[in-house]
Amino acid sequence: MNNLPFSSANAEGKELSLDDYDRKSRNSVVHPAENDFDPFPISIERVTPEKVGEKKPLSAKWKPIILNLAKEIAHTVKVDVARRRDDMSILSYVHVKKLYVEQEEPSSELVWGVVCSKSVQHESMAEPLKDASVMIVAGSIEYERVPGRLSSLEPILCQEGEFLAKQVERILSRRPSILLVEGNVSKLASDLLREAGVRLVVNVSAQVLHRVARSTGADILPSSDAQLIQQNIGFCPYFTQRSVSFKDGRRKLLLQHIIILVFQIMDECPPDRGCSVLIKGADARELKAVKRILLFLTSLLYSSRLEKAFLNMFNVRMAHQIPNCDVCEARRENIDHSNEKSDFELALADSVLCTSPFIDHEPPYLKSARGKNCSLLPYFNVPVYQFFNEKDFDARVDDESSEVHRQLSQQCKTPMPDSPRHFYAFNGARDANNKKDLAAFRAISGAIFKKRIHLRNLKTPPRADSRERQHSRRHDILDPYVHQRIAVLFGSFSPKSPNAPYFCVRPWVVNMEFYGPHDMTLGEFLTKYCFNKSYECPSSNCEVPMLDHSRKLVYGRVCVEVTTQVVVSGTDESINGNTAPGQIYAWTYCNSCKLSSAVVPVNMSVWHLSFGKYLDYIAYSTFSKVRPYNVQFSPVQCRIIPNQYTKQALLDGVTRMASLADDIVRTAEDRLALFTKHDHYSQYAGTFHTVLRQNVRCIKCVHYQFRETRKYAEELKCLDRNIITSNDIYAVKANEALMHIREAIYHLITTWNDQSTVLAATVRAVKRTVEDNGTASETTDIALERIDDPFPSYLHLGLKLQPRVGVVVRDIMDSRGNYKPDIGSIIAYALSSADYEENRRKQREAAKGEQPPLNLNSSSVAQDEQALAAEHLEIEFQDNQASYYVKAYYAARFRLLRKLLVTEGEEAFIRSLSQSTFWTPQGGKSGSFFYRTQDDRFVVKQMSRFEIQSFVEFAPHYFDYVKTAVVENKLTTLCKVYGVFRVGYKSKTTQLKVDILVMEYLFYKHNVNQVWDLKGSLRNR
Repeated sequence: MNNLPFSSANAEGKELSLDDYDRKSRNSVVHPAENDFDPFPISIERVTPEKVGEKKPLSAKWKPIILNLAKEIAHTVKVDVARRRDDMSILSYVHVKKLYVEQEEPSSELVWGVVCSKSVQHESMAEPLKDASVMIVAGSIEYERVPGRLSSLEPILCQEGEFLAKQVERILSRRPSILLVEGNVSKLASDLLREAGVRLVVNVSAQVLHRVARSTGADILPSSDAQLIQQNIGFCPYFTQRSVSFKDGRRKLLLQHIIILVFQIMDECPPDRGCSVLIKGADARELKAVKRILLFLTSLLYSSRLEKAFLNMFNVRMAHQIPNCDVCEARRENIDHSNEKSDFELALADSVLCTSPFIDHEPPYLKSARGKNCSLLPYFNVPVYQFFNEKDFDARVDDESSEVHRQLSQQCKTPMPDSPRHFYAFNGARDANNKKDLAAFRAISGAIFKKRIHLRNLKTPPRADSRERQHSRRHDILDPYVHQRIAVLFGSFSPKSPNAPYFCVRPWVVNMEFYGPHDMTLGEFLTKYCFNKSYECPSSNCEVPMLDHSRKLVYGRVCVEVTTQVVVSGTDESINGNTAPGQIYAWTYCNSCKLSSAVVPVNMSVWHLSFGKYLDYIAYSTFSKVRPYNVQFSPVQCRIIPNQYTKQALLDGVTRMASLADDIVRTAEDRLALFTKHDHYSQYAGTFHTVLRQNVRCIKCVHYQFRETRKYAEELKCLDRNIITSNDIYAVKANEALMHIREAIYHLITTWNDQSTVLAATVRAVKRTVEDNGTASETTDIALERIDDPFPSYLHLGLKLQPRVGVVVRDIMDSRGNYKPDIGSIIAYALSSADYEENRRKQREAAKGEQPPLNLNSSSVAQDEQALAAEHLEIEFQDNQASYYVKAYYAARFRLLRKLLVTEGEEAFIRSLSQSTFWTPQGGKSGSFFYRTQDDRFVVKQMSRFEIQSFVEFAPHYFDYVKTAVVENKLTTLCKVYGVFRVGYKSKTTQLKVDILVMEYLFYKHNVNQVWDLKGSLRNR
């Protein structure tokens, strides 16, 4: 590895070394090249509007305008932090003004000076002026009367005129052509200045005054009555004022609102001091985007110029060859680890996060192939890395467009209060008949106006704060604006300090935005904090000079240690004779071969390079690959990944069930019509009135469900997505629609067949009565033909669907072909039933006032048997095939635990549990039977009598342990249990009662090749 020492020629031989520095990039090696190939322009050309977060394309005509402006500005405007104490960012001296005008072709104008939206106080003096002298006054030119003191008006007026005349005389003694004042100017002083031919501009913001002062070389006078001896008068080669017609962004019919805005232009000033850019276009949102891109690109070009100077200092070039290096290959594997890349990796490859050809961003660790399996990943509350998709960019564009139109609307027309105005506000006081009313109006008119303003503000929707709008932009990890900063862990220590072995400055994170407030130039860092003998340690306990301290900066995978040494002799005889005061020299040093490069002076371009950017280059040097092996923990919280359905599959299911309902309803209506048309129908009308009414009610119910299903199918057809997840509202509605219409059909068929049987029995009884009486009868057979049940018998459709979650209890086939009850569906039906909710309500009412609020702490569980028995709930239900019994142990506490663990909620847990299958895990010795849900998320395991007794005893401690792991975000290897139940089932052929627990499936969504099971019991081992 190379070392890059810096030395200061006049700092008494002190030398600074920055360890572990290497400028090798990922895909190229760097060395002195024979040609002057410059890769930076190629990287800059890749910065298109789409690559900097403007996904809505701009007009193609803007690109050459933006690129040419940025290049000219970056190479012309000079920043001098060392001598002029300038701000290190070039953007502080670039002002972009958007002109929202009615023109088809976008255009721009570059002014080497200042442009501001102000007008000359006197319109007669608005003509252009060449070679103007500029004077700047911060404050006002007014006569301030002494407050809280009574005095007559005449002396005050005399004093005011005399005072202002002297002030104007002192100003005119400097012979200015243009006077810029931050505040107001008295009318008398304004007239005196006009008579003297001085152009006056008032109410100029402090920011504009500083820009004018920098461009013209003028000093800002604190006030007009201050001493003028030391003030410099600025020089402006050309001053002009012009007006521009703006159009409003709103369009109503064919009308366009035009406003006139007056600009002042100070042109032909020294170009290196700063500039103003006028961009003109007909799209307000586009102008805003162009301004943002122009400033961003200007900053990149300015930084790239300094970076090239830094690389050229050691004659560094890019060589077009791939190094045969294991370290570089390891880095390349992190960037291109597979042919099939994720959406994030594709978006990263298409993004431009840095224009330097030597810096290539690899995917973050948690987005790499190894990082996706990191055991710490589940402990992040939100997605660590979010990048915008097209929908997010469209939403941002809509927000920006709305904000632009809102601003334009406010500029064109100031909304006035819409509440009724007072009579005197319309007609004035001249029409007042009652002096008391007029006096009252004058006394309270201000309060009336404030009330109207308050009412208007209540009706106006609140506007999002600008910082909140900018915050949404920072969420996109692939936004290049976000990557113009680094976070550095900084700390300093000294083995000679009393604080040793601890830090003098404890490590803390410094967020450094490139060329921002918390950044500094490389020269400033070396001069102030490395070569400054008077710089003291910030620790109050340490008196050791900072020259004997070691500072560490950790960024990414690199730790940079900054140390200083005192060199007795000069570093190079060739530079001793031409040593400039304050000159910094640098060279590279190789730890392997113990050789150094030639000593070169650090020029001013390298001196002004961002220290954060310098660390960015160091962080992307070569490194040794680390291959960590992690212990995989199951997530503490349970996430149920939804299944995916195609839209066509859902449509087919809904359509098929709707068609079945249509056929059965049509069959029932036809048979009912035949029954009512029978010759002897009137004879049985009274007897079978109830039969007919029930059948008609069932038919109407099916008709209602049929209409709802048809309406839902039409909504589903209009959906623009082909893949729908199971937790999507459309998938939930589809399953609910299927179950409800199936329930209605089953209820119709069951009722119809029952009443058909009753009708047949009644007809037979009537016939026997007639035959027993020996009377003749012409009665023929009258009957309702039965309807075949189209649904499989293993579905218990006789159990009414519950309103909370639709669950159908079912039977499943074992390996021998016999049907056994689905334990999971029985538990799911019990948890979703109304009886379960009613029992929970009674349980809460019984415990109200006697116990503390329900929680998962072990101390909150009562120890007596009666209180423990009240913790469990029992639910019973039955249909015409079987009866069911479910006992939920610690029902309320398990529900609270599931609320804490299951991120998708209780309903998702019930839906997952409602469909399970037999599962036979390998290696089991307990003889228990297992079920596993169809989505593989949960396992249902049989418990022995001893296990259920043990669990009832230690369950409170289990709740407390899991709650602590979740709240305090602690790792745990304990398999999570989500419920313990006793399930009873009784039918004509089968009867069982079993204790079971519902736990997580540890290998959910994991492709496991080998499994080692660490047993905790010696039984049957």
